[in-house]
Amino acid sequence: MLLLLWNTGSDRDFARERAVRAGKRWMIPAVAAHRAFEAILTLIFTAFLLVTPFPLARDGPTAQAIASIGLWRAYPEFDAIYLAVRTEPRYPRRS
Repeated sequence: MLLLLWNTGSDRDFARERAVRAGKRWMIPAVAAHRAFEAILTLIFTAFLLVTPFPLARDGPTAQAIASIGLWRAYPEFDAIYLAVRTEPRYPRRS
């Protein structure tokens, strides 16, 4: 979808529900695949957040557990840095 957007300047409603509502019935498999991949990726990310601390609690501070906790902690830190940089004022100042 992003490749289509980058090449043509429009995603042409590819894998969008509004395309199916507009009568493009051939788009139904693309929408279903898009939803399935979103669900799978959400489950993988949730598992990453919830399961990563367990080896540290179970096995103690092994090298593998410490490395995984380092990655686990890096995610919110990078997210916070990104949010701090990308925060845009919602209401511009009037001169």
